[in-house]
Amino acid sequence: FREDRDRSLRYVYGDQWSDEIYYKGRLITEKNYIQSKGNIPLVNNVMRSLVNSVTGIYAKQDTEPVCFARNREQQFVGNMMTTALQCNWQVNKMPILLLNVFEEFLISGAAVARDTYEYRDDMLDEYTDGANPYYMAWEGGSDPRHSDIRMIGQMHDMDYNSLVSTFVNKQTGITIKD
Repeated sequence: FREDRDRSLRYVYGDQWSDEIYYKGRLITEKNYIQSKGNIPLVNNVMRSLVNSVTGIYAKQDTEPVCFARNREQQFVGNMMTTALQCNWQVNKMPILLLNVFEEFLISGAAVARDTYEYRDDMLDEYTDGANPYYMAWEGGSDPRHSDIRMIGQMHDMDYNSLVSTFVNKQTGITIKD
């Protein structure tokens, strides 16, 4: 997945001749091969314009999430959920986040975001963050509904103190010493 994603990113952003091929017993880029034949490697970046067009249409949508109850007696629950989702939508600046996630999906085929419930700026709330697919790992098969995925994880680069403090309960009074 990572190799395919890197290749797709290169293609979309104009580097369409960097795949390596064997030529005369050694690896060279397609660009170098074309130049060695006396030709000019032309670039026609159709993919970037398609990605820009589709994300532009998506960005023009100005909607917030709304919940509807399946039966009339439960509509108050739907209204509460609508309020909660719209608050989350505004706090997390979801239109911007989802536009970036959507663009990544168009390029790599992966749409990844993560939700967390934590303190930020002295406020305990639910937050949604974009996640770089390069740091994601999952185990599953080929079901397009992803019902066969048994594990999804995100790799984090952190120092020892940050790692330990993530898993230490602040109520225990345990302190970390360098």
